[in-house]
Amino acid sequence: MDAPAGVDHRAFEGTLTWRADPAGIGPGTAERLFVRGSWFDEDRANGTELQVNDTQSARLTLGADGRAADGTYSLRLWAGDQDFHQTFSAVAPDRASERKVREQAVPSEEAGLTARFVRELDPGDDPGAASHLLVSGMELRRVEGRSDETVFFPSGGSRPLAAGGEQLLGGLYVEDLVRLSALLSAQLALRYDRWSNQGGFRRPGSSGSASERFGPRSEEAWSPRLALRFQPSGAWSLAASAYRSFRAPTLNELYRGFRVGDVVTDPNETLTAERLTGVEVGAVWTPERHWRLRGTLFWMELEDAIANVTLAITPELILRRRQNLGRSRSRGIELEASGRLGDSLTLDAGYLWTRSEVTDFPADPTLEGRRTPQVPEHQASLRLGWRAPGDLSVHLQARWADSAFDDDRNLFPLGSLTVVDVRVGRPIGRRLEAFLAAENLLDDDYVIGRTPVTTLGSPRLARIGLRYRLGR
Repeated sequence: MDAPAGVDHRAFEGTLTWRADPAGIGPGTAERLFVRGSWFDEDRANGTELQVNDTQSARLTLGADGRAADGTYSLRLWAGDQDFHQTFSAVAPDRASERKVREQAVPSEEAGLTARFVRELDPGDDPGAASHLLVSGMELRRVEGRSDETVFFPSGGSRPLAAGGEQLLGGLYVEDLVRLSALLSAQLALRYDRWSNQGGFRRPGSSGSASERFGPRSEEAWSPRLALRFQPSGAWSLAASAYRSFRAPTLNELYRGFRVGDVVTDPNETLTAERLTGVEVGAVWTPERHWRLRGTLFWMELEDAIANVTLAITPELILRRRQNLGRSRSRGIELEASGRLGDSLTLDAGYLWTRSEVTDFPADPTLEGRRTPQVPEHQASLRLGWRAPGDLSVHLQARWADSAFDDDRNLFPLGSLTVVDVRVGRPIGRRLEAFLAAENLLDDDYVIGRTPVTTLGSPRLARIGLRYRLGR
């Protein structure tokens, strides 16, 4: 029943921009107006004869940037829709056959508005006064979606299922970037978010009723941030920050269940928002003009993390449900280096060590101490760039990740991976460039999923093309 996996996609994105004459720009004048449209269509074969999916999406964005009486502003208005269709199957243990178990269609649409205003306060002639850069803004977003499914039974026959809802999100924020002295600067920010969910339904209901409707729910959160930056010399700078943040559960997590192979994941309409508290301390060293070294220590506590919690495991089926996972912790260190090796060679390198685990989950204490799924403990990257004679450019990138787990109970390990990418480009005239790129150049087989069917990452992918630059 296995079949080649593959993808066929078509995409378009275009932007039209109007810019005002700089000589005529004054208060209240728009410096730039633009309209951007995008369209995407994709068809996938997912490795078996019966498992396929397709996606179609479109998006339109209108924007304006300009000057107000005492600052600058930017406005963005967008709307989009997406249609997703997928089939699911149950795979026999010997992989000799499969059975179609579910077919799903997920239409959704969204619209939003953002506005930002920036004002700089000049300290004037007072050398002891602090300078301020004030940033304020708002965000509004509406998302509506539903999931229409058909479940097919082994004995024959089928049953329709449906679920969906509407979500409204709004936020206000204000930020002050303060230069206290030549050596010290600070960032003080405060954000208010409110999330509300309405029109939620499930058909049939979980209790066997013909339909189940969920009343409106809402939450709110304050997200403060304080950051300090101290630069005792031209080569050194030190930084520290503390913050809180917030993420509301999506309609997908609240209402849409799904199946991948023999794993069924149910939604949970009672999910609450995630709350993150974090602290970071870091340093940047620029020993020479063309080199930059950075190191950061971080500690994050996540309350009510939304996770796929395993409820039952059998040879035929793994059942999971989205739940708020008590409390988890992530701590680690990130190191980065970038610079030039001679006139034509550049280097960028990075390393990340992260220890992410569940620290408290009264509903199931057996998960405490388990590592967070899909988070490797060690990761590293290396990128080399070479500018050859004749303006030929070559970029080589390697990424490595340590082993991780694919599930909350740490039963399905994922091995380490090494992926090498390369890109070669050469300009043809002033505006045209020809390029050749290859991802996973060594065609390494690496595992990205084991639930419990093993899923491999993308094989070697080569692209050749032309890039043409319009305008200035």
